[in-house]
Amino acid sequence: MANVLAYLEQRDGAVKRIAYEALTAGRVLADGLGGALHAVVVGPPGVAADVAGAYGAEKVFVLADEAARLYQPGLYAAAVVTCAKAGDYAAVVLGATALGKDLGPRLAARLGCPLAADVTGLSVFNQQTREFEFRPGPVFANVLLVDEVNRAMPKTQSALLEAMAEHQVTVDGVTRTPPHPFVPLATEKPIEQE
Repeated sequence: MANVLAYLEQRDGAVKRIAYEALTAGRVLADGLGGALHAVVVGPPGVAADVAGAYGAEKVFVLADEAARLYQPGLYAAAVVTCAKAGDYAAVVLGATALGKDLGPRLAARLGCPLAADVTGLSVFNQQTREFEFRPGPVFANVLLVDEVNRAMPKTQSALLEAMAEHQVTVDGVTRTPPHPFVPLATEKPIEQE
């Protein structure tokens, strides 16, 4: 049994929409691992802890401090790492926002663990069977909508283009087929608007 820790973003005490997505993804992952979902909130006092409980987090860590009103990489990373080290966590789930993209590598470096930051899915170590199990990512949906594909990270772009052009996804050297029917839709931001 391995637990999952979801980082919940908030601004001025209000929960950001991405926090709900992190809780949902964390819940799915925790259920698949047979563990519990816990959440961590950093920032000024607010309603995020109540929301986390309502969305199925069994435990919520809160660093409610006015000093954390604005994002401070060192402070936020230290708070999340402290929580992550306090429990038996198989994964820490972050939103794919500017804050998540900045905080994720900092956490991975401080925790000495890999960073899975793409849409393909990831292999999770099952402690009971002592084997890695593949957990499919969003690219394995029947209808895949990708907004501004040209602004995605190169690894993510590559995976999305492989899925859209070849109707296959390669993860950890293994090629997998998306479900049938598979309907990919994508938009791109014109270069003149950047």
